[in-house]
Amino acid sequence: MQRSAAASVKRLDFVKWIGPFKPEYKQSPGLANAARISQFVVQLFPGQDSAYVIDKGKRLGAKLIACKTSPRGSVCRILAESSKLAQLANTGAVAWIEPCVQPKLVNDVASGISGVTDTRQNLSLFGSTQLVGVADAGLDTGNTSTISADFASRVQKTYTLRRPGDWSDLNGHGTHVTGSLLGSGALSGSNPTTHAYSGSFAGYAPEAKLVFQSIGDGGEYVFPPLHLADLFQPVYNDGVRLHSDSWGSAVNSDYTVYSSEVDQFVWDHKDFSVVFAIGNDGRDADSNGIIETGNIYAPATAKNCISAGATENLRASGGYQLGYGLAWPSDYPVSPIKYDLMSNNANGMAAFSSRGPTADGRVKPDVCAPGTNIISCRSHTTGDTGWAVYNSNYIYWGGTSMSTPQVAGAAALAREYYQTVKQINPSAALIKATIINGAVDISPGQYGTGAQREVYPAPDNSQGWGRLNVKQSLCPDPPAVSEFADESAAISTGEYRDYLYTVVDNSVPLKVTLVWTDYPGSVHATKELVNDLDLTVASPTGAMRPFAPNGTDNVEQVTIPNPELGTYRVRV
Repeated sequence: MQRSAAASVKRLDFVKWIGPFKPEYKQSPGLANAARISQFVVQLFPGQDSAYVIDKGKRLGAKLIACKTSPRGSVCRILAESSKLAQLANTGAVAWIEPCVQPKLVNDVASGISGVTDTRQNLSLFGSTQLVGVADAGLDTGNTSTISADFASRVQKTYTLRRPGDWSDLNGHGTHVTGSLLGSGALSGSNPTTHAYSGSFAGYAPEAKLVFQSIGDGGEYVFPPLHLADLFQPVYNDGVRLHSDSWGSAVNSDYTVYSSEVDQFVWDHKDFSVVFAIGNDGRDADSNGIIETGNIYAPATAKNCISAGATENLRASGGYQLGYGLAWPSDYPVSPIKYDLMSNNANGMAAFSSRGPTADGRVKPDVCAPGTNIISCRSHTTGDTGWAVYNSNYIYWGGTSMSTPQVAGAAALAREYYQTVKQINPSAALIKATIINGAVDISPGQYGTGAQREVYPAPDNSQGWGRLNVKQSLCPDPPAVSEFADESAAISTGEYRDYLYTVVDNSVPLKVTLVWTDYPGSVHATKELVNDLDLTVASPTGAMRPFAPNGTDNVEQVTIPNPELGTYRVRV
């Protein structure tokens, strides 16, 4: 009511007291658990001017997602810092603020396991600012006029490096992996115009734009250029800073020329992130119920790429619903792998996922993502069936090829986060560190701690640094927070850099991850690491927690399960 009416209302016999409706009355208790930056619903009192509130929100750094007016009062959806909500609540027109929790159907399984759904919800990250490169055999019809609606209007440029003038998909592989990365899900019920992707088969970055490089001819082999700079440099010039590659060579974890060329290109272009599949050579060759190690594909053995392995999805129907050994008897001849269903345990490794380490002892894969019974786009050229047909537009498929675009999609969201939220252009090293730091340790895996144990605490030959979780990387549940440092200035032998972080709540672990872009190794070398940095974390009382230095990896991580309260010194 108007202030002028207050005195008259107060004189009414049944009115005991009149006072201001305080800002704290307008804030849902659920805001206490909201991420620092998240989406919120703001309801206005009836008849209030939404434009005024929207302007106030913008001055507080909020971004308007949508606003709808009704006789009961306008309702707006905003992306904002939770710390600024009290000031917004102080606006007289505002009646109520609460976290925005999107209703959803649990269909897009892999993205849910990897925290993509919550990341979209909390941070409004859809990849719309990103231009992504994919090199694969081909993409759908190879014609932007007839291409699947899941890619329509977002293919910015194509290269035909194997079949001149023809970038169509002759075996379905390139269409499927690209769908997992950036398919819009338009053919499965999404509405990209309102960012409504729940229940659809949308990829991780469903609004990203695409540069596609066709390097295949329909068979199982692909034919990238002799020098990988000839693959990467043209798309880098186009503006691509994230590249996804679901291919590689079975080289028993060796560091090859291609591996060195990947490291060289990223060394020369330190803002270029590239993701490679580690391969599908996981085998129980000794018939002892344990997958052999040391079978990573190249160029996934490179130091400066993100190498992606495969965990199991969660699907009780569709695709391959049988044990690994029933599908591939010679590869998995005995229990427990033989009869283990392929997509019944998100904490299990896919048996076929290649295992590290690299030949020189480095941790690979870097991270894993679901890679069994993945539903994604189907090529409309070949009608390929993958593992099984879902419908005319989508199929089930599996492999580290399928986990790789998920990791790449998560990297695209991370890059968008740093650019739009933090206003920096992140290095490839920071993107990799961010993905690794949020990864979930799935130890001991699906077979427990007995004789057939498959997964040990990260870093590990099976899971690497853990299973992808982009929400944990970018917007972990309170009281956890994510901090970062992206260094471009050189550091010399004997020098160090210190970073101070204060722990104010010891209910969550303190995890510190260091990644650096290393100078390319040599195919002749026993160890490929050139620049050996070391990570130590000192507690407020001076207790030192170093990463066990091994002179091998360009990734180091220190985790303190129950940190002391106070200021920690992180030293590189």
